[in-house]
Amino acid sequence: MAFAAILLHLAWWTDLDLLLAHDAMPRLVVDLPVGRGLTVFALPFASGRWAHLLHAATLLPLVGLLLGWRSRWMALLSWLVVVGWYQRVPGASTGGDRLLRFALFYLALGRCGAVWSLDARDKPASTVPALPLRLIQVQWAAMYLLSGIDKAAGSRWIDGTALHYAMSNLTFARLPELLTPITSSAALVPVLKAATWVVLAWELAFPLLISHRGGRRIALLIGIVVHLGIGVTMSVGPFTAVTLLGYLAFLDGGGLRLRRGRQSRDSCNPPPKSAHENADIPGTPPATSNQEPP
Repeated sequence: MAFAAILLHLAWWTDLDLLLAHDAMPRLVVDLPVGRGLTVFALPFASGRWAHLLHAATLLPLVGLLLGWRSRWMALLSWLVVVGWYQRVPGASTGGDRLLRFALFYLALGRCGAVWSLDARDKPASTVPALPLRLIQVQWAAMYLLSGIDKAAGSRWIDGTALHYAMSNLTFARLPELLTPITSSAALVPVLKAATWVVLAWELAFPLLISHRGGRRIALLIGIVVHLGIGVTMSVGPFTAVTLLGYLAFLDGGGLRLRRGRQSRDSCNPPPKSAHENADIPGTPPATSNQEPP
C-alpha cells in the first residue's frame, strides 16, 4: 500500500500547482469546495515553493512505511497524508484513493511491520493479530458485492453491452488506438458480451468464492485479469495498483514464511542428537540409559 501511495504522491507532484490553486476545481471531474478540513495543504503558506516542500516532507512517512521502519506509526502518518490530499482537493479523489485511505488505516491498527521490514530485523518470528487483514478482506469483498448489485440493477450489464460502451467512451481511455478497433469489430461483440457477464457474475460471487481455497484462487485470478485490463486501457488513477495490492491479504500466509523465521524456529528446536554424538559429550547418558542395569 505504501508503494501505491508513493506512486500517487509522485503523480500529484507533477500537477501540484494546478491542484492546489483556488480556481482549480472547475477543471476537475467533480466540483467540490476546496480546502475543507484540517490538513497541512490548507495552511495559508501552502502554495508555490512551500507547497512543494510540504509535499516532499509528506513523502517521508510513505517511504518509512515501505521500508517497514516504525511501521505502525508510519502507517498512521501515511493515512493522515492521503486524508490530507483528499481534504485539500476532494474533487480529485477516485475510488482508488478511497481504498488506499481504508487500507492504510487498517494497517495502522495492527503490527504491519512484523515481517519483511526493518522493524523485524533480528527478531524471532511471532504471530500477529489478523484484524487488519480481515478488515481489508471484508472491505474488498463488500466493494465487489455492492458494485455487482449496482451493476445488476442497470440494463447495460444485463444485456451484455456495458463493456462495449465503457470502452467506447474515450474520456478516460489510456490507449484509444487500442480500444477503437476492439469496439468497432463486429466479430468481437460476442466476446465483449461474454466478458461483461463474467465480470458481473464474478463481482456478485466474490464474497462466496473467497470463502473456499479453490474458489479464492479463481476469484483472485479473474480479478488480476480484470484489473490489469482496466489499468492498461483506462486511466483510473491508483485504483488498479491499490486493488491488486489488497489481494495480498487473501493469500495463504503459510507459503510466505520468511527464511529467517524458519531458521529461528529451527534454532529453538534443534534436531535430536544421535547416540554416537551423545557418547562424545561428557556427562551425557547413553541412548539406552532408560533401561534397567543388568
